[in-house]
Amino acid sequence: MRTKMPFSLMVISLVCMAFLASGLVSNASAGLLTEQYEVVMKDYKFHITKEGNPVNGIELTGGVPTVIVLRNEDPVAHEFVSSLFARVPVAMSGDATLVSTKRARGFRINPGQSVRLEFVPPINEEGDTEYDVFWCNIHGKHPGAEMKGEIFVVQTTTGTGAF
Repeated sequence: MRTKMPFSLMVISLVCMAFLASGLVSNASAGLLTEQYEVVMKDYKFHITKEGNPVNGIELTGGVPTVIVLRNEDPVAHEFVSSLFARVPVAMSGDATLVSTKRARGFRINPGQSVRLEFVPPINEEGDTEYDVFWCNIHGKHPGAEMKGEIFVVQTTTGTGAF
């Protein structure tokens, strides 16, 4: 025996599928997807984790909300500086001081303090992956220093409505 789907339910289903396929409703815009990293400054090194797992650098997705928590466990102040922060608005909560260089911005975190950074990485119009670096402006500039790392902003082609 075959049952008929009410016309209104069919229309609602089609509209929902169209929104999902078009990218107008996504996990990121619905607040369901956020990339999260933790950067611990300890022993004059950056120790980076994503979802509790150690990683070598920071790989972000353009257009996806991102949270980076910085914690300083060393007995001296450290900075987390990148040219990325000069190009995107960053909401900061916690105890840190904003620092700026000619082409970069960052945050100075005193011993025992932490700060939470929230931002949305830029979307590159050409769809190319962008490369940035981060460093401690105090302890990461000399050759051999370990207080520096890499940030990749990966671009995606989702949300175009193409199948």
